[in-house]
Amino acid sequence: MRARRERALDLYLLMASVTTAAPYDVTERSELWARCLGHHAPGASASVMVSRLWLQLEQLGLIKRSQNGKFTKITKLMEDGTSTSYRPPIGLADGPLEDIYFRLPFQYWVDGLHEKLTLSGKALLLICMSRRDPQFYIPEVFADWYKLSPKTIRKGREELLTAGVLTTVGYGIYIDTSLPTLTTTADKYAFQAPYNLNVSKRATTTDCSAADETTAEKDGQAASTSTPDEPLLPTVEFLVRKGEAG
Repeated sequence: MRARRERALDLYLLMASVTTAAPYDVTERSELWARCLGHHAPGASASVMVSRLWLQLEQLGLIKRSQNGKFTKITKLMEDGTSTSYRPPIGLADGPLEDIYFRLPFQYWVDGLHEKLTLSGKALLLICMSRRDPQFYIPEVFADWYKLSPKTIRKGREELLTAGVLTTVGYGIYIDTSLPTLTTTADKYAFQAPYNLNVSKRATTTDCSAADETTAEKDGQAASTSTPDEPLLPTVEFLVRKGEAG
């Protein structure tokens, strides 16, 4: 966020979506990576852009580059920037923090959100997904927690609502220690399908009140509608399916 490396984030998320099985690496042409990101310039231009982005991710300790014939092989490393070999999370609810994970649905690419959202929207999308709550507040205190600006939080929230990723589901009392009253009324949000795939089952069972359950029953048909059967972006589909097969 500080360096405004939006394309690098897009490339990292795309790489992560196709390196889901050992040995967690992928080898593809630079032109293919560039086209998936919406960059349709000639080959040399695409190669330079993608190479620069891989270098930025490598300097952050997120990937390792090596030569594989004419192409560059990209190996995914741990997300903490320590340049250590990737180890998939176990996902235990009572395990250490590094074993808690969340998933970004393939629909993110089909919907073109990598081009529609700014860095603010993408950052807030990942933050809210990582919390795994069925309903949640988006307080501006997020700015302090995640070292962002309040403007980034507000802008990201509006983008996600406009894109139909988030929906407002009511309001409630939120604790705000910056106020003399210590509490304030704030909107509550929820992800629309399929972006709600990270909701913790334990959180759903624990946090839903009887009133919430009644509302869920009334709104269930709309909430559970399947993803529209839209054509996939050819280059992204090719890359993802090839990664899954490998």
